[in-house]
Amino acid sequence: MLFPNILLLTIDNVRADKFNDNKSCLIPYLENLIRNGVYFDHAISGADGTTISLANIFTGCYSLRTGISTYFFNTNTETFFDVLKQNNYHTYCCIPDLQFLIKTTMNFDGKIIYPYVNRDLYVGLFGGIGNQIIEQLKSKEMKEPWLFFIHLMDAKPPITIPEEFNNMNYGNMKSDKILSAIDFWIGKILHEVNLENTLIIISSDHGNFIPITDESLDKIPKNIHKLIRKCKNIKFLEKLGFHVFLFLRYMLKKIRKNKLKNLSSYESRSFSTRTKTELFDELIRVPLIFSGYNVTQHKKISHLVRHVDIFPTIMTLLNISLNKNIDGRSLYPLIQGKNLKEIPAYIENASLNTMNLGERIGIRTSEYKYQRNRFDPTKNISLYDLKNDPLEEKNIANNHKDI
Repeated sequence: MLFPNILLLTIDNVRADKFNDNKSCLIPYLENLIRNGVYFDHAISGADGTTISLANIFTGCYSLRTGISTYFFNTNTETFFDVLKQNNYHTYCCIPDLQFLIKTTMNFDGKIIYPYVNRDLYVGLFGGIGNQIIEQLKSKEMKEPWLFFIHLMDAKPPITIPEEFNNMNYGNMKSDKILSAIDFWIGKILHEVNLENTLIIISSDHGNFIPITDESLDKIPKNIHKLIRKCKNIKFLEKLGFHVFLFLRYMLKKIRKNKLKNLSSYESRSFSTRTKTELFDELIRVPLIFSGYNVTQHKKISHLVRHVDIFPTIMTLLNISLNKNIDGRSLYPLIQGKNLKEIPAYIENASLNTMNLGERIGIRTSEYKYQRNRFDPTKNISLYDLKNDPLEEKNIANNHKDI
């Protein structure tokens, strides 16, 4: 059997609302893929952090089954990349230098690994990464059938807007403008691809809070952190360093509290830290596009789907049988216009602490979202009626224990 090529592209930190009818970004190439393919507008990521959410895509399994967490990845875990290699695929990638992705792609045939961990070295699509992707696609070393996995970090703060996209024609906010800029490069990438013989899957690992304006409170903390670092290098302040740190942290909290007091709870949560708060939809609802090979009809599907469903869907489109137990299931019936019974999405906090799992776990259906503390089922309980309270402002857990 002749298999198609596969382009799997994930854009870090992009919410599903960036693709809705009220968007202000300019994304003609992404819209063209949607017009000639299938767009799932109710796709739910399994976590609010990169490692767990991407691992869900790669394995078709939740971390409950694989044991994968923010700082742990077992290289013996089978991924759909391994399944493709077993079916004579050649694997290539363009990834940031995150250890999880480096380990995951250890056996790939070709790799572009760009610096991101050290932000000072990160150049983005417009600084050279885009050209490297194009060169890879043009390379005679790309043997068919190939899988090319690309993970882009351009939409991750601190966002650098290319000068030609830094105007209102490309969006009202930074997150709109950078997506418009990313779309420009997606167009260049697609120009090098045979769409009839390439299955294209585009999604995001997770979303992010919805900023009220581009003037984030983060400006103050960043300046204070710079001041703390400078204090460490001043000898006469060395002994006072800890006290200086405590004082600056106290001032930081006072400034933030004063700025937040005039905002509603919904507005103020846009200044929260991802992985340290509830799993609001802006953090876990992501875009998901299937287009190209075997997916040519225009269809927008609002059925709730999950990241773990991407792997088995790809396998169905390729007519490859899976002889393993996974949490995901193929979305091909939905693509064909058939019904599929909804399965709730499991969601969890990622963790920034190397020793711990994230604090919250939960379940999201098309109607409700339930969350609780991972370690103590009696703590941090919340229940939201998503149909009547889409912004998740009213916790109804106490009055609706039956739900």
